[in-house]
Amino acid sequence: MQIVKNWAAKYDVLILCGEYGVYNKYADADSRCRYIKSVRENLKAMGIPGIMWDYNTNFSIFNGPPSINTLSGCMKQAIDYTGAK
Repeated sequence: MQIVKNWAAKYDVLILCGEYGVYNKYADADSRCRYIKSVRENLKAMGIPGIMWDYNTNFSIFNGPPSINTLSGCMKQAIDYTGAK
């Protein structure tokens, strides 16, 4: 990501991380949480906006149908969910 950030600064262009996520078939829940958290925090620290890919099917952050009730504790932390405001 630093290479892209440096390139954007050099050429004065905006960048966006268009998609990131974890394919559920090949990663356990803890690994998915850690990856999502790591990518989100790194993008934020670098000032790069990011969009999570396909939050409710093959790359789902939920344990079941999309609902706050099916978000695990680690995924709430990974996406920095703080509750309804």
